[in-house]
Amino acid sequence: MLAYFLCARYERCGGIDDLERAIMLYRSTLELRSEDHPDRASSLGSLENSLQTRFEHSGRPEDIDEAIILERAALELRPEGHQKRSLSLCNLASSLQTRFEQIGWLEDLDEAIILERAALVLQPAGHPAHSLLLGNLASTLETRFEHCGGAEDIEEAIALERITLMLRPETHPGRSLSLSLGNLANSLQTCFVHCCGMEDIEEAITLGRAVLVF
Repeated sequence: MLAYFLCARYERCGGIDDLERAIMLYRSTLELRSEDHPDRASSLGSLENSLQTRFEHSGRPEDIDEAIILERAALELRPEGHQKRSLSLCNLASSLQTRFEQIGWLEDLDEAIILERAALVLQPAGHPAHSLLLGNLASTLETRFEHCGGAEDIEEAIALERITLMLRPETHPGRSLSLSLGNLANSLQTCFVHCCGMEDIEEAITLGRAVLVF
């Protein structure tokens, strides 16, 4: 609990000492939870999150490497059928994307996409998190397109963003609908920049105007 509060204060005030102490406390808690402890996966995740936060602050590669190791361990403790497996899949994908953004290992991005697809299968249409996971996968595919240029990635990203938008009708809370409109517009703009399809930029402009309404 204290570690959580310290992380919260770090997020608000930026005092690195709070984050360092939180990491120490999370390590101590993890040491007290054996391999078969019911809360070990949660402890692994808490330490992983704090290490990823420190990596984003200081850029130390060992922090993100350890975070990924910890999240892999948490995923192993949440096998097929576990109610929190999707969460671990998403957390590991997030850590891999963070390392890709900083170091540029394409295999991290490829694995993140595989993990996000697996998480999406576990949260099918109708699940409250489905549209969020669709957007996450679309974003990761767009990132890979920007680095590798595979047309199938940006095409799938746009298709996923369209589905996300359909799940957020005009009666949906404004911020979420505006975000979906903006994400689709951005994907279409990315496609236009690389593929020069005028219909893409025209639709992006239309969507951009719609965002202004919300």
